Amino acid sequence: AGLHPAAPAIFTNPTALSWRDSLFSGLDRWLVPNSGYGKAPMIKYIVDRWGADKVRQIWTDIRTGATPIAALLMNVPEPPAIWWPNLLQQHLQVGIYPWSVDRRVPENTAGSPFTYPFDVKMGTASSTTPNTHPFYTEFDFLRRDTSRFGPKYRLPVFLDASSIGKGRLLAFKKGVGAPGYEFLGSGDTVFFPGALLQSRDTALLLITQVDPHAPYTGHSQLDYTIDLSIPDGDWRITGFRGLADHIAFACDVPGNSVTLNVEDNAKSVFNLLATGGSFNKVPGVGLVSYDWISTPAYADSLRKYKLNVYGSLTLVNETTVRVDAGLDFDWTSTAATAAAASGARISWFWLLLPLGGIPLFFRGRRRGQAALAAVVAAFVVVGCEIGQLEYAMDESFEYTFTEVRFTADPANPAAPLMELKDGAGESTLHRFLSAYWVYTKDATGAVVDSVKRTCTGTGSATYKVDLTEHKDGVTPAAAPAIADLRFAPERLFPMVRGQR
Repeated sequence: AGLHPAAPAIFTNPTALSWRDSLFSGLDRWLVPNSGYGKAPMIKYIVDRWGADKVRQIWTDIRTGATPIAALLMNVPEPPAIWWPNLLQQHLQVGIYPWSVDRRVPENTAGSPFTYPFDVKMGTASSTTPNTHPFYTEFDFLRRDTSRFGPKYRLPVFLDASSIGKGRLLAFKKGVGAPGYEFLGSGDTVFFPGALLQSRDTALLLITQVDPHAPYTGHSQLDYTIDLSIPDGDWRITGFRGLADHIAFACDVPGNSVTLNVEDNAKSVFNLLATGGSFNKVPGVGLVSYDWISTPAYADSLRKYKLNVYGSLTLVNETTVRVDAGLDFDWTSTAATAAAASGARISWFWLLLPLGGIPLFFRGRRRGQAALAAVVAAFVVVGCEIGQLEYAMDESFEYTFTEVRFTADPANPAAPLMELKDGAGESTLHRFLSAYWVYTKDATGAVVDSVKRTCTGTGSATYKVDLTEHKDGVTPAAAPAIADLRFAPERLFPMVRGQR
């Protein structure tokens, strides 16, 4: 009260000022009948809306034994859930008295036990107010890392189910030097715009009780949750900066070699994940975790091609996100071994026909199937000149990000939901094997002999990587087309050179 802007410079009567201007003095649940002081802002509000007669009746009822809260509620013609949030809104907008909650700043809350700073962090966080009383209001200033928000993002804050009907949320903002707070909205859920969150302006959240019950001596618990969690969706690589490539291949014949474009390989795997499924939140786990879930059609294609594709995303803490993914397969053929002994040419092109490779390649491109069929079909066409005996690969990817930005634009469903920047990326080739028959022909072109050749590989590569998340099914303009994957299978699979 001593900080009130109307306080005389020489003498301050804190009791009188608090009675005159405080929204809360006189509303404590322990006050006895005949206590009628401390509701001047409410009295002014009542006079402005319903006239002085309502005020006279409040005092009359207090004289006859009603508690201040009971007298107030008996004479105000609206339920508290309507008029009380409206009064708070006017009060903070300097519509009742020129008293400002600015005096209660997050760095100096010792004298304001109902005012708190609230740190906005990655994930979901809840606040509990267990000692509320009629018209109790908690003032929470949102402290946040402004770099984490795009201008069109909206941060949702919502009442927990147990508090709906008992409480109300109100959101405000205030620029530096502004005379009052600007009202953003109220209800069971409120939103703070990204333009505010990425600025240094004050973001203020109020949680208040709106269901006082006689005899007004009890208290309610109010809970709300701030949701800054990663949404479900598709992830794609948008930036790649190589640091070191230690993946090595070896072949048993000089001149043969294997090449793998690490960047294209990583992009292709994530494009396959994006076209064939999405990362969805896993319920009921300690860490906030997301698993890649394939569409039914894509899962069927993976089984046909004997491919295992996987992915997960984990919120390690409020600043760090880890993304893991991988692909492995083992294509072997006992039929090829027997055929080679008789000089017959059997390639993976024909072995994959029963698995649906060619029919899937040419039929209608349902989402997820087309990209997978494209890379597999392209690979077997390249390899069909030789007798492919074995082809196996096991690789994994791990990315760690600390630069996270929420960028969703509610008006643009095709806009990114999130961006993960400058991640520490590593891909590991755990196993690569390409075994094939090389045939010796006579002058007539007939196969007279065959020799098994083998190439293997292992190692790891490190790089910086950027990821962008979109809603499931949304393909950004910069994503590679299916045709790009179809005719460049080396992006996904290491290819043996010099086989022919």
